[in-house]
Amino acid sequence: MAHLSDDQRGQLLLVAGLALAFVFIGLALVVNSAIFTENLASRGETAGSDGALAARASVEANVGEAVERANYYNESAPADAFKQSLRNVSTQTEYLSATSGSLVNVTYVDHREGERINGSIDQGDDNYTVVSDVERAPGANGTRGLAFNSSGLPDGSDPPLVVKVNDTSFVGDERSWRARIWENSSGVQVRTIRNGTTPSENRTEHCSVPSAAENRIQVTGGLVNDQPCDALRWTASGTNFWFGNGVLASNDEYAIHFENTNGVTGEFEVVVHDDGGLSLPLLSLSGDATSGDAIYDTSVRFVYDGPDVRYNTTVRVAPGEPDV
Repeated sequence: MAHLSDDQRGQLLLVAGLALAFVFIGLALVVNSAIFTENLASRGETAGSDGALAARASVEANVGEAVERANYYNESAPADAFKQSLRNVSTQTEYLSATSGSLVNVTYVDHREGERINGSIDQGDDNYTVVSDVERAPGANGTRGLAFNSSGLPDGSDPPLVVKVNDTSFVGDERSWRARIWENSSGVQVRTIRNGTTPSENRTEHCSVPSAAENRIQVTGGLVNDQPCDALRWTASGTNFWFGNGVLASNDEYAIHFENTNGVTGEFEVVVHDDGGLSLPLLSLSGDATSGDAIYDTSVRFVYDGPDVRYNTTVRVAPGEPDV
């Protein structure tokens, strides 16, 4: 066994200490480099994604308005009018985004045909079918933009106005979704009833919203006087009460009915998906109701080029469609 002198021991300790120092310095550099890189990446990704998502939300809102204007003002050729509006949306968005150092481009991809129906709620028949043989399409409810403007809802002493959706393969209330709507001193009341094929599947939900001079009930949008109504949306417990939920069992077709309409003042509008097999019995009931060609939904290509991120995706827009 070799014996070291005090000087040799000191030299050995010094060399070991220097070696450990270099190791610690190296580890510190590696760790700091990793943290710095991660922070840079997260900051860049967050900044870029925030800008892209904000631009996308703005584009979706503007495209939705373009769809609604095309349907309202151009019943004979809504698709042509929409494409022209979309070009304006893209041009304006590009101009505004360029001021912040980004580039946004929006182009038409496709759309699905629809039918827009509107008229007074009281059609002279207490109960009637608005439309039948409505077919759901992949990713689509089949009905959107169903809304009432009314200054005269039932006051609770009369039967409530009822919006009913039912699977056409069933009779009565089986496989149906119903929204009962009335008004009292507490405001507008909405009670939703969802019937399955067995009692255990039945569900009921209720909401109350302050009244307005003219009440607006956005049945498919889940809003009453611009306030969320759980009876037309998700409940606090997570139960789905959006328009027509739970109706279909054996096929993809359903009908929409209004009940207890006599004496109810106001107008309604709705857009339904038209696959070529729609039935519009309301039009033969009264000359007050009208219908016209419409865009049910549309897909547009959204491209965002920013200083931190490039975002390229297809966006589907269907204003007023239930969130199901």
